[in-house]
Amino acid sequence: MNNLLKKSGWLVVGALALGFSAKAGVLFQNNTTDLATRFSDGSLEFGNQIFLNSYAGSYITNFSFEYYGIGGGAGGAFSGNNVTVDVRWYLNNGPNNASGFATPGTKVYDSGPNQIFPTTRATLDFSTTTGDFPTRPAPGTNGWLVTSPQLTFTVQFAGMGAGDNVGVDLYSPPTVGSMYTDYWQNNGTAANPSWVLLEDASVNVDMGQVWMGTAVPEPSTLALSLVGGLGLLVAVRRFRNR
Repeated sequence: MNNLLKKSGWLVVGALALGFSAKAGVLFQNNTTDLATRFSDGSLEFGNQIFLNSYAGSYITNFSFEYYGIGGGAGGAFSGNNVTVDVRWYLNNGPNNASGFATPGTKVYDSGPNQIFPTTRATLDFSTTTGDFPTRPAPGTNGWLVTSPQLTFTVQFAGMGAGDNVGVDLYSPPTVGSMYTDYWQNNGTAANPSWVLLEDASVNVDMGQVWMGTAVPEPSTLALSLVGGLGLLVAVRRFRNR
């Protein structure tokens, strides 16, 4: 397990094509400055808290993140029979942690297990065209309606065998949007989560990812619900990359 020290993390979500005509645009981007560093949390669920620069009236239509997989079996194959990754999105409206930061709460998306294969680096893409996202929120629209500038995005790998090493590639800072330099880790289960904030003293655990969306007319009619920042396990202060 290539588990980099626990440090930084929650990703940020960013800029969006917000206008009166429906137009696809970048909501968040963190795949430009490669830190040439990898992070693994084994089979634990972990991820970044991201911030959308401008979100009201936007629909998420595409999402992708970078990962790697090193097989411990013969010929570089995984020794586990079925190595998978599960992607989840949460609103940050859960109970405050000891430092007063809201934990991941309402789960708004769960991809379910997606099989992955050994790779030095690959991008896993999710889009509405493949039916990955929740049911359309309104007639004639695609994607998932953004109701908060903050989201927590997590991944959870499973099925690894002896010698298998899977995780994510790190980039920082984001070029669109912003993110905290700590990351959430779920020490419980998906059904009964136990969230802690951790950080790595040597590197920002900012996962490589891109979010795309579509703006809709009259975004001012959409409700804004600001959901507070995420808590820190080891520190009271939090920092964001911009």
